[in-house]
Amino acid sequence: MSKKEEQFLDLKIVSREKKVWEGKASFLLVPALDGDVGLMFGHAPFLSPLRDGRIDVKTDEGTTSLSVKKGIVHVSSNVVSLLVEENID
Repeated sequence: MSKKEEQFLDLKIVSREKKVWEGKASFLLVPALDGDVGLMFGHAPFLSPLRDGRIDVKTDEGTTSLSVKKGIVHVSSNVVSLLVEENID
């Protein structure tokens, strides 16, 4: 595994209906219940409910923004899973 590849989070965003987004991200901004939280490679384990808002995903290709309604985010060992009630984009 190259050093560049090691600096990415493995990200999966799913709703009840479908897989919304999956891939490698260098940065992620999520609307946690108590405020926006930025996530990068090496982030401590983290679990939080999400409020309605926007998720920003930064990759080598640019930044993607997704509007979501509530959900939960889980971070462990550079793997980020988001389960959202609804993707409204």
